[in-house]
Amino acid sequence: NRSPLAQQLGLIRGQRVWFHSMPEELRRAIDVDSAQVEEQPTATDGLQLALLFASDRERLRRQICATAPLLQEKGAIWIVWRKEDGAGDNSVDAGTVRELAEQAGLFLIDLCPLDDRWAGAKLAPRPLRRAGE
Repeated sequence: NRSPLAQQLGLIRGQRVWFHSMPEELRRAIDVDSAQVEEQPTATDGLQLALLFASDRERLRRQICATAPLLQEKGAIWIVWRKEDGAGDNSVDAGTVRELAEQAGLFLIDLCPLDDRWAGAKLAPRPLRRAGE
């Protein structure tokens, strides 16, 4: 028995969230209205969570690079992709997401199937090192 999708993604009431290119079936599965998040119409500075829906490697690279600097210090980005799209050089999979995250200075903190059709990877900024660490 799986947790509700909004809970799996770590959506918190009042959280500033941006959903980019979210398919309607996922919007229904997440139940955005019930999650009571503060959905942003565009990516803006101070985002707490962004959900990027990816099918193309190059587009995803641009999205990650544009979104990462807008995150709050403890913010995160979920990359979500359709599992069966895994064919071809331009497709998205866990390895692609890990590679693009590292290039953008992010690290992968969670990787999971969201349901039988969708997979997700949670990325977060690398923690800043304090002097003397």
